[in-house]
Amino acid sequence: MSWRLEEGGVGGGGLLGDRPRPGKGHPVDRRDRLHPPQRGREEGLFDGLGAKGLDGDIALGAAVVREDERPGDAGETSRRQRRSAQLAIEHDEDVRPRAFAQQVLGVGEDRLVPAALAGYDVEELCGRALEVNGPEAVQIGLSMAMAADAGQDKATFVVPSAQRSLGLWLEQLVAESTGKQNKGCVPVPTSEHERGEDRHVIPVELSAAHELGAVFYRFELATAAAGHGLGIDPFDEPNVAESKANTNKVLENLPLPSLASVGPEAVTPWLEEQIKAGDYVSIQAYLPYGSEDKLERLRAAVRDAHGGMAVTAGYGPRFLHSTGQLHKGGPNSVVAVQIVERSARASVAIPDKPYDFNTLIAAQAIGDHQSLESHGRRVLRVALDDLDELISNF
Repeated sequence: MSWRLEEGGVGGGGLLGDRPRPGKGHPVDRRDRLHPPQRGREEGLFDGLGAKGLDGDIALGAAVVREDERPGDAGETSRRQRRSAQLAIEHDEDVRPRAFAQQVLGVGEDRLVPAALAGYDVEELCGRALEVNGPEAVQIGLSMAMAADAGQDKATFVVPSAQRSLGLWLEQLVAESTGKQNKGCVPVPTSEHERGEDRHVIPVELSAAHELGAVFYRFELATAAAGHGLGIDPFDEPNVAESKANTNKVLENLPLPSLASVGPEAVTPWLEEQIKAGDYVSIQAYLPYGSEDKLERLRAAVRDAHGGMAVTAGYGPRFLHSTGQLHKGGPNSVVAVQIVERSARASVAIPDKPYDFNTLIAAQAIGDHQSLESHGRRVLRVALDDLDELISNF
């Protein structure tokens, strides 16, 4: 394995021999660079920088690659025309990117790069990770698995409200790793003390930022152990690829197909008809970022209206690569509420593509809806302009 920082495109300089100035780095994850949604975001970023006269800024991409995946892949020509830098992490052919974090780097290659860019002491983060008690971490995971087998499959991670984003990280880790073969631990991040017969409560709290390295490593070990206890492969993501394929099919056959949707007033009666003991509600909001507080209010409202049942909430399409695996591959206890915008937003073009960002996001929602239905999941598609329209119904 080797690390190196390599420069592509014209202009010279960049990150080779000079650290990026604060505010001048634009992280781009290129591990999934052949996936249209990811490629679209990258192309849109560069195009947007150029439109603002910022094309001299730097885009930093972290890529997990093999020698046979070196430059020459689709999209390489356009990238070489831009001033960019890439951190290439080469590894053995038989090490999958998802497994790479634990097998090689320990605390995760996709978290060390942004941490370094943000100014954190990476050596301190890794040092804290090395201090983790391995057997204790494994026991956390085995306890999660045993609880799930006993009917307490809602792994409820209680984190302080100021550390809410940590709960989201734990959610995606556990969901994508354990949700398959109709098994899985259903992670429920919360800042409240939620209780229930199907809950397995795990409190998590940080006293300092550099403890993140230890938390990451502890729960990556725990999650791998949980997968062992459940009898599944925690490094496999079969249903993530499925939603990608559905999205590609939609984009290859434009215009978008029409899917039936209901108004906010139809959600409450539908949930009352669908929910049974042991279920959880998944609120899947294909809405612009910035509604985190409203999403949490909606999550709590649905929870309280149904006796404290487990409810999760996340942004689409972001959750597709994580909790989306659980929704389709995990236990058939998910009751999904897919939220899409009723009114069209201003169009933002994607360079060299026959569709814009609105169409891309809509295609991802449609593709995942199709995937959920193909697995016999209960899903309701709701169209609205503001989450308050739905919150007021509870």
